[in-house]
Formats: sequence, structure tokens, C-alpha cells
Amino acid sequence: MSLGELFQKSFGLLRQNYLKVLPIFVLLGIISAILSSAISYITPTASVPANVSSLSNGQLSSLFNSVSQYLGYTLANYLVSWCILYFAAALGVWRMNQILTHAGDQRGPNYTSLVVTVGLSAVIIEAGAFLFIIGALILGTMLYLVPVAATLEGKSTFDAMRRSRQLASGKWFKTFCLLAGIQIIIAIFSNLVGGFAGLPFTGETSTMAAIVASNFITALSFPLVSASMLVLYYSNIGRKPKESIPRPPSLYDNMRSQPIPGFPVVHNDFCPKCNEVVTQEERYCHNCGSPLQN
Repeated sequence: MSLGELFQKSFGLLRQNYLKVLPIFVLLGIISAILSSAISYITPTASVPANVSSLSNGQLSSLFNSVSQYLGYTLANYLVSWCILYFAAALGVWRMNQILTHAGDQRGPNYTSLVVTVGLSAVIIEAGAFLFIIGALILGTMLYLVPVAATLEGKSTFDAMRRSRQLASGKWFKTFCLLAGIQIIIAIFSNLVGGFAGLPFTGETSTMAAIVASNFITALSFPLVSASMLVLYYSNIGRKPKESIPRPPSLYDNMRSQPIPGFPVVHNDFCPKCNEVVTQEERYCHNCGSPLQN
């Protein structure tokens, strides 16, 4: 599929299955909003003075500790939120695929393994953010289909990562554009709703209301991520070359050539090329077609 077709199919799949997968994202969205709000509430504030150069060594050390704590809590907040959201996305992928394939009796994924796989992938992607954000973009693209490999193919943690990298190989730009486009759409929508939710309040209450609303709306928008993962997965595996499909066995595989009937076989005449027994009347070998000298 082209990039435009991937977006079109993703939104189409979302429209068909949104209400069917919504309970998953409502439940996990509530959990994500509660945990994110709790972490935000206990996150210490870090105020950087304008005259940093005039601070003493002790003040600089205190400022460094304050900023480090703030960044640590903020990164932990993002990590918890993304682990929950991508776990929800993995369940959404499994549920959408179950609906598409009419596999009503399909056994659910291994939840313990899925939590470990999604959590480790989120840690790796967030760690890549320290490489000037570029690392996170590369790792995010490489591991985008980890939830699909873990749920639909039953891969273990590291096998799912290898499988995701294999599926993205040769399609890095298309995978990145789909991932980035979907995330930008969700971010714009959730931040707008979060901003409006904080307007009726003031101070910290306004901030907390915006955080809760933004996290919950992000979760409600994440079925689009599941749809895009599923569409991209089937698009990629649908391009296996025909030569990779083994040829079915044939009844003629074990047949051996026979001399032409109706002629007496002279056993001291042989084809000089393939050493097949030939008759004196044959001008060409009936096995390999080489000319014969009579």
C-alpha cells in the first residue's frame, strides 16, 4: 500500500471497530489518567533563576538536584503512560484482528509476556530520547509493530522486537510517516481537549484538570494506533515474493524417461552425453536430445 492508502485503511478500520474496542481503552485510559495525575501531583517544581552564573557551588548543586528530580518524575510519568497506552493498543490489535478474521474462539494473548514486551519496548524508546530525540524516532519506528508480533504471532519479548525490525526493514520511511502522523493527530486532539478542560479552573486545579482530560482523551484516541499497526502489518506481510512459496509436489517428480516403444533395444548403444540406452534407429537421444552417431 502507498502511504495515503495506509492512512485511509487505518481510519476505515477504526470507524468499523471503534465501539467494539472502546471498553479496553476506557478502562486503561482511566488507569493511565489516575496514575499520570498522581505522578504529576508529587512531581517537585524546578525553578531556574536567571542569574545562574552567580550561584555558589552549593546552590548549583541544589539546583541540579531539583532539576534532576523534576526530569526523573517527568520521564517516569511518560513511561507509565506509554506503557499503559501501548498495552491497550496491543489488546486493540488482538481484538480488531479477532473481529476481522471471525475468530471468536481465538485464545487471548499471554498478558504477562505482553506487559514485559510492551514495557521493555517503551523503556528502550524513551532511552533513545537522550540521543537528541533522533534515537527515539529510530527506535520507535523499529519497534512500532512489536505489539502486533507479540499478540498475533505469539512472539516472546526479544523475538517480537526482532520481528518488528524485520517487518519495518525496507519500509522505514513509510512506517515512520504513519507513526508520526498518527501520533501528531492524537496529540493535537488530546491537547486541545485538555486545554479546554482546564479553562474553568485556576492554578494547580486547572493544570490537573488539563492533565487528566488530556491523558483520558489520548487513551480514547489510541484505537487509531491499533488500526494503523494492524493495517501496516498486513500490508507488509502481503508482499512476500512468490518464489518464497514452496512448489507443491508433483506426480511427475519421480518419473524416469523411457525409450521410445516399438524399437528393439540394443544394449551396447549408449548416448555419449548422458549414457542413456538408445536404439540404432534413434538419431537423437530420447533422454537429453543430443545427436547420436549411427
